[in-house]
Amino acid sequence: MPKVKKSNNKFYVLIPPDIVTAIGIVEGEELEFSKSGSTGFMVSKKGAIPATITGGSELNERELDLLKKLDTMRYNERTKERVDSILSAAEKVVLSKLLERKFVTLYRKDPKEQYKYGIAKSIYEKFLMGKRNVQAAPEAPAAQSRPQPPPVMQPRAPERKLDRAAVKRWEERSEASYIEDLETKGYVVLKNEADASSASAALEDSIRQGLVIGTRAFDKKFYIGLRGFINKNGPKIMRVLERGKSVSAEEIAVEVGIDADAVKTILYILAEKGDITEVRREIFRIA
Repeated sequence: MPKVKKSNNKFYVLIPPDIVTAIGIVEGEELEFSKSGSTGFMVSKKGAIPATITGGSELNERELDLLKKLDTMRYNERTKERVDSILSAAEKVVLSKLLERKFVTLYRKDPKEQYKYGIAKSIYEKFLMGKRNVQAAPEAPAAQSRPQPPPVMQPRAPERKLDRAAVKRWEERSEASYIEDLETKGYVVLKNEADASSASAALEDSIRQGLVIGTRAFDKKFYIGLRGFINKNGPKIMRVLERGKSVSAEEIAVEVGIDADAVKTILYILAEKGDITEVRREIFRIA
C-alpha cells in the first residue's frame, strides 16, 4: 500500500515498486491526480486519463476511443449486429464494460426494429459533443459557391388526412390534443415516452406511408413532423447551413421566420438521416 511521509513540511507519497512497474512510472515523470468521490483521488501518468471522473467512474483512453468510434456511425448503422461485426475482440470487452456502467445502452424505439447502441446523454455531452468537427476542412471562401446538396426529402405518397379514428383513440388516452397541433402546425414536440408511444400507435399507418416522420433528440423529447411540412421548410434551413458555419436553432428560426420548435423538429430529423450534425447542444452544421 502507498504510504505518506513528511519531510521539511512537505508530504511525500511512497508508491510501492509493483505499482510503479505496473503503471510504468520513471523517475522525474509527471503524474496526474483525479478526484474520485468525496475523499479519494486517482493517480495516473500524465495524459493517461483524458477526462475527470464521471458518475464516480473513470473513462479511460480505450473507452473514449470506442465511444468516438460509435459516435462516428450514423444512428441507422449503429445496430448491434453491425457494430459487433466490426469490433475487435479487445473492443468488445471494452464495450461490455461500458454497457455494465450504463455509459452505452442497447435500445430500440419499436419492437420491429433491431437493437441499436446508444451513448448516455451525460457521457455524450461531456466527452463527445462538439469534438467531431475539430479537424474539419477549412471553410470555402465566401465568393466560392458550394455545391448544392441533393433534395432534402422526396415525398413517397401524396398528402392525406390522418386516421381520425386512431387519433381519437390516442386523444382519449392523452392529456393534451397533440394531433390537432400536428395537423395545423405541421409538427409537434412530445415530452415523454408515454405520449410518444401512444402517438406511434395512433399514427402507425401514416408513419408507414412516410407521411409522418419523428425522432428522439438528446434532450429526451420526441420531435414529430409531417413530411409535407419538412419538405417545404427543410430547404430553407439547409440554405442557411450551406454557408458553412455552425448555427443555432434559434438563429435559424429568426432567419427563416418559423417557430424555434419547428426548426428543431426539422433539424433533428435531418440529423437522423445524416445530412447535418449537432456539434453542440442545439448548434448545427452540414455533416
